[in-house]
Amino acid sequence: MLLDRRVDVAVVGAGPAGMMAALAASRLGAKVALFERQPFAGAKLCASGGGRGNLTNTLPADVFLKRFGNKARFVAPALRFFGSERLTEFLNDLGVRLRVEDGWRVYPASGRASDARDALLRRLAECGVSVFTSSEIESLIIKDGRVCGVRASVGTFSCRSVLLAAGGMTRPDLGGSDSGYLLAKQAGHSIRGPFPALAPIRTSDLWTGSLAGVVIQNARLRIKADGKKLVSQGSMLFTHSGVSGPAVLDISGFVAELLCGKDAVEILMDCEPGADEEEWFGRVQRWRNSHGAKKVANLLDSILPGSFAMAVMQAAGVSMSRVAAELTAGETKRIIQALKAFRMTAVGTGGFDEAMVTLGGVDVSEVDAKTLSSRKVTGLFFAGEILDVDGPTGGFNLQWAFSSGRLAGHFAATQVG
Repeated sequence: MLLDRRVDVAVVGAGPAGMMAALAASRLGAKVALFERQPFAGAKLCASGGGRGNLTNTLPADVFLKRFGNKARFVAPALRFFGSERLTEFLNDLGVRLRVEDGWRVYPASGRASDARDALLRRLAECGVSVFTSSEIESLIIKDGRVCGVRASVGTFSCRSVLLAAGGMTRPDLGGSDSGYLLAKQAGHSIRGPFPALAPIRTSDLWTGSLAGVVIQNARLRIKADGKKLVSQGSMLFTHSGVSGPAVLDISGFVAELLCGKDAVEILMDCEPGADEEEWFGRVQRWRNSHGAKKVANLLDSILPGSFAMAVMQAAGVSMSRVAAELTAGETKRIIQALKAFRMTAVGTGGFDEAMVTLGGVDVSEVDAKTLSSRKVTGLFFAGEILDVDGPTGGFNLQWAFSSGRLAGHFAATQVG
């Protein structure tokens, strides 16, 4: 039976942003309906972090904010309104015990992201939020520049605010789609991209497969293209088809976007950012003096993974049999250049089925950062991945989902009818 009812706020998408938005609105006394296309709420939340759920992190607020790059100014109001400490307190209040790993990443102590999802659902039920799963929003109802309802597969709902938290394109098996973008376009909003982000990168370098499984613990990656420069740092893993690991994932969205206009993108890797060229020259000189009869490849092997040391020698055009005492000045320079700017050629990235987040979405210039309300249509709000905001790995994107949901839900509930 199709429903025809009145609510105060209709929230589209029951991921972390949508569930948080519904709770924020209901705590202000709003009557809330929460719609989800999938049979279950929070499917992507449950799968995040390999099912363990890196919910946030403990970095200082200013450091946390800077990791959003040129979107830092836009995300700042939401993070100030509901930052990491407030999220931690909120989850503890829901009964979700947390623990810090690697000195800064925050996970459910149980190791199950589903615990956070289940706690949110229990609180939604306690607050009287109506949750409609397997429910598609077919269109917004807009009159005279104001949203006044939604047409859903379960019926028509009139309301004074609609909050789009329908996510992005990642993980279509868990509900990722363009459904939210289509609704935003109906309201006149522009969509950037979208592109898969936090995904592995494919390279055309023939030697990549021979390094599969090799990890560079602290790689610094650089890309220069179209007048832009991007740098990331962290561990990097060679795979049979390219590279992965945190340092790679953090630049993959940028690479995917660049590859829409070109066949390949050059990535330069510094395998040891803590050692500059002068320090490397000093090392080579010490090798000449103290280990002159040893092969340079073996000496590099004492610092770097052996197979990667061989790749460095090949990239530098230096014989694997060359001993330290015989190195020429030119060979030394080429080896150090390879160590500080090892060249890789990106020709593709993992698709939306492999990506963790979506790069692109609703143009943030069309959204008020202080309230996350539409500048196009009165009564329309946004939260989470549907917006053109993405952060690096480490809990940044889930914190943004929770923070933006809290802020947008709060103002959606206070929207004047």
